[in-house]
Amino acid sequence: MKKEEKIELEVLRLDNLKPIVEWKRFGILCVGCFGLIAASFGYAYNLISSDLQKAIGLTQKELTAISTCGVVFQYATLPYAFLYDYLGPIPVACLAIFYYALGALLMALTTAKVIKGDVVRLCVFNAINNHGMLLYDMSGCVTVLSHFPTMRGLTGCLLKSYIGLGSSIVGTIQLAFFADRIDHFFYFLMAYAIVAGGLIICFTRLPPYHLTGYEASHLSPEVKEERERTKAVYLRTKPPMGRFVYGYAIIIILIVYLPTQSCLVAYKNLGKNYKVAFAIVTIIITLCNVFIFFPSPLTLFRRHKKSDDAVDNSALSQIEDIDPFEGITAVGNEKEIDTANVEPAHDEEGSVAQNKMVETDVDYIAPQYKGTFLRNLLTLRLWCISWTLFCLSGAEFTIITNASYIYGAIDRNPTAPSIRTLLSTLNGAGSAFGRLVMATFEHLTQHRPVEKRIPITWAPFIPIGFMIPCLVFFLTLPATALPLAYVLCALANGAQAAQTLLVTRTIYANDPAKHYNFCFVATLLANIVCLPFLYGEWYYQMSLKTGGYNGYCFGRECVMMPFLVLLGLVVTTVFSALYVAIRYRTFCNRTLAERRKLRGEGSEAMEENVDEEELVDQLTEFQKQALKGGVE
Repeated sequence: MKKEEKIELEVLRLDNLKPIVEWKRFGILCVGCFGLIAASFGYAYNLISSDLQKAIGLTQKELTAISTCGVVFQYATLPYAFLYDYLGPIPVACLAIFYYALGALLMALTTAKVIKGDVVRLCVFNAINNHGMLLYDMSGCVTVLSHFPTMRGLTGCLLKSYIGLGSSIVGTIQLAFFADRIDHFFYFLMAYAIVAGGLIICFTRLPPYHLTGYEASHLSPEVKEERERTKAVYLRTKPPMGRFVYGYAIIIILIVYLPTQSCLVAYKNLGKNYKVAFAIVTIIITLCNVFIFFPSPLTLFRRHKKSDDAVDNSALSQIEDIDPFEGITAVGNEKEIDTANVEPAHDEEGSVAQNKMVETDVDYIAPQYKGTFLRNLLTLRLWCISWTLFCLSGAEFTIITNASYIYGAIDRNPTAPSIRTLLSTLNGAGSAFGRLVMATFEHLTQHRPVEKRIPITWAPFIPIGFMIPCLVFFLTLPATALPLAYVLCALANGAQAAQTLLVTRTIYANDPAKHYNFCFVATLLANIVCLPFLYGEWYYQMSLKTGGYNGYCFGRECVMMPFLVLLGLVVTTVFSALYVAIRYRTFCNRTLAERRKLRGEGSEAMEENVDEEELVDQLTEFQKQALKGGVE
């Protein structure tokens, strides 16, 4: 008989806790956004593949080998997850800077012909380069989500949107400033990666309740208990929604602006001045992210007004001027409480009995499996999550990495540079929009009454729903309509990337970096199987058979067989995702039943205490009356 998961409810202690300084944790969110742009550089390979092909004379098979090496080492991050969970984000960020800066420098010297380029060297250099990319994701994204435990959907998808948009942002800059000097482009990427990593090292820290393995083994029990108690503040304090609205406004502007300018450049044959202008506007919009953690002008005005009143008025007027229901975000003062952003403990506010009711972590977040990563490795649930990711990422990366060659095969003509940029831009914008879809799904399903939440494990069906028609379109549509298929692939890629982060961070309580990065092992294996063997070898053999030009293979038959296999794999994910969703739904039902039992026991105990007090009062009154009667 299968052993059921043990139910462990965490009871929150709410006494003597300091409030959160909102601008500081939104500052960490801002740093994470810029770090995630660095994590997106691997998606820009499509921009430089043709330059590498021309400069060194590579075939499609050799280009696929180079990209595969890069992707494989990009997702080989599980060992660093153990380092993160034991020491925190700083060592991981240092390694990210080292790997990416070294790889970008070597690629720049190769494209500048300072180092003689060949397939083996480019495979090694691209592997070093890409190996540092997802370390920015780990050191930034995993850390930021710990600061927003009740807003994982909005926070995670805001961060992940920049992985999708990053390739479009970089593509716009490359087309404007580095179109003729690919070595300078790599120098630019190296400089940006160093700056982004430096910001993470300087400003990104885990919240107090998130203990690393080193802290858990070296801190005294009293200190650990005190720090773990602070989790209640992070669960009860609702972040200001205005800041999220501002962050998503920038995302939406970029989603609209980047494809628009790319289409204008591609189809109107605009000159360099227009490209430079578009790139400058892109940079300005991206830099506007820094205002997400600035205090609002209204808040500064209120603080200034209160300061003036404190000088001009008496102490009594100072007391009367403080509104206990007015939310004032603390700026540099941790003693000011943002009362407007503190969520009520339960559905109805103002109840005295409610304040005495037991509060648990499930009142604010979804039920979580409490086991360690090594224990969860023995469950079918984690392997089903990995299989779903294996099939989806294999299909997505085959299309994204070889976008121009797939388009050229179906169009029966070499792909123009403007079309390459268009496909890269559609991928970036569509991926970001897919993350917005997932953020909306998470927010609508998880921010409901406790008993009415929809489990987050239904999220994988969104990218599955995008990917199946995408593959069908590639098998049936003409080249002129292919941008629709690329958009669906980008939506699936964005939704899948977001749900990978959200599902693992939502359902697993311990070892967040290990669970999250274990999913990338599936992505790594998918790229090994699908890119060089399923797609690359077939495309190469068909190019020899059809007499392709300059590494191209012309005709839908060049991609027919790989896409049919990928379609079959994606269909199987319906069953693996369904198994995980059903098992987690059962676990949630058992957890909620335990929560009702705990709250019921608390109520009964309170009623028993009241009955005992009434009984004591009655006995005391009876004794007084008896003594009075005896005296009389």
